[in-house]
Amino acid sequence: MSGVLLGFCGLVVASMVATAHAADRAPPYGQELEGIDYPYPLQHFSFTSQGSTLQMAFMDIAAKGPANSSHAPQIQDPARFHRALLDALVR
Repeated sequence: MSGVLLGFCGLVVASMVATAHAADRAPPYGQELEGIDYPYPLQHFSFTSQGSTLQMAFMDIAAKGPANSSHAPQIQDPARFHRALLDALVR
């Protein structure tokens, strides 16, 4: 039993060291992912939800050519879609 515990502790320490090294190499992004070079200008939308003022950043990219619905997902059975989505997220 103590060998298993010792092995587990070793894995935890190794994971912590790897995380610390990754943090040293990580780019300095801010809370709102400042520092990322976005390919299009960011716009901001402020709104209130559950008593808190929130802000969302987004890129509004104009379509090239005439609009059509061939790129929009068609969900015929929403319940089946949600089950499949949840199954994929849980794996």
